[in-house]
Amino acid sequence: MKTKSDWYSLDTSAKIYPAIESRTNPALYRMAITLDEEVDEADLLRALNDLKPRFPSINVHMKRGLFWHYLEHNKQPLLVWPETASPCERIYPEFNNGYLYKVKFFKKTISMDTFHVLTDGFGAMTFLKTLAHRYLQIRGIIPETEKTEYCYLDAPAPEETEDAFVKVAAQKEKPRLDKDRSLFNALKSFKIPTRMLSTAENKVITGVASTEDLKQAAKEYDATITQLIAALYMEAMMHLQAKTIRSKNDHRPVSVQIPVNMRNMYPIKSLRNFSLFMVAPVDPRKVSSFADIVSAIQDGMKNQMSEEYLLAMIFENCELAANPVLTHVPLVLKNLVIRYVANTQGETQYSGTVSNLGVVKLEDALRPHVTDVNFILAPSHSEKCPCSMAGYDGKVYITFSRNTKETDIERHVFRRLVKMGVHVKIRSNE
Repeated sequence: MKTKSDWYSLDTSAKIYPAIESRTNPALYRMAITLDEEVDEADLLRALNDLKPRFPSINVHMKRGLFWHYLEHNKQPLLVWPETASPCERIYPEFNNGYLYKVKFFKKTISMDTFHVLTDGFGAMTFLKTLAHRYLQIRGIIPETEKTEYCYLDAPAPEETEDAFVKVAAQKEKPRLDKDRSLFNALKSFKIPTRMLSTAENKVITGVASTEDLKQAAKEYDATITQLIAALYMEAMMHLQAKTIRSKNDHRPVSVQIPVNMRNMYPIKSLRNFSLFMVAPVDPRKVSSFADIVSAIQDGMKNQMSEEYLLAMIFENCELAANPVLTHVPLVLKNLVIRYVANTQGETQYSGTVSNLGVVKLEDALRPHVTDVNFILAPSHSEKCPCSMAGYDGKVYITFSRNTKETDIERHVFRRLVKMGVHVKIRSNE
């Protein structure tokens, strides 16, 4: 007989993903760490097995209930995979022993592709850092006495598997706030119109730039690095819209979605999803300079990243998930409704995503052996060229993943950065 400790309800944020995940929308992302030596497959698998009891909410498979999906501890053997030519491919659990993440290796790099139903970028990077640490212990490079924050020998803390959204909502009062944006609305933003490549063919281009160079470029606009890259991304979208849609009267708003790690606001230790997002829309017909785009993003952040605003979103998420009408609708019908609303009033709100993982901090024993990090968002039918960023060792890794032939977006962003005095080193899987 199953006990509550054998399974988990999907967290509040995760409940949408089983309904929207598909061949053309894999709903996943990649974290990667490059070491200073070639990766050994057998030792990597051993390290992964050592971590299995330490991260119970990640080592699960997804089951279908009458009303909701749920996660159940997976007792099948773990697998590690050699890298393929196309990063961020859809995960088919039936070919992965039921697991909802894949650990891959290529030369000196260890990658982790994660279905978003498990956790957000913080949780996945925490897992990957711990995996790299344990791997180097097995290799005899890091002493066994050097423990990491999430040591494989320690028991997982109960708060690491809790639904952080529900916890915050239970501790706080609902703010009385008339928000100017809801989870779903009728905003129809510009989308990249070009046709997708084969669904198994994702192209990835990473630009590596000095953190100081980017800070200096952003300083010219009194902006942060995230705001600068987001503004360049929106500018690239505006140029693409002008190129593909001649009549300005037919131009749609261009908007960028920027995820927000809520742990920066609430010191909660959950390793499951605990991120929200803001959306900054701009009407291209009202933009006269690049500074106007930066200002629109800054205004959006000021309005939508206050604690009161984000707390209101938490309550909206929790109330929707706990809605008695929705709760008691059979899963097969619920998925149809969620998919329809997401396609018509969710994904239409933004043209693309710019997600900044922030500076990846490694412990002293691990840091000398890591040369690079990376963070990649999987493209989809709705979002054909998302942008992701991660910082490490004085550098920022700016990555564009796409499922189209055209390179308009990333080419524009990198060229503009170079004109701003930022030296960019380009890497690609093509």
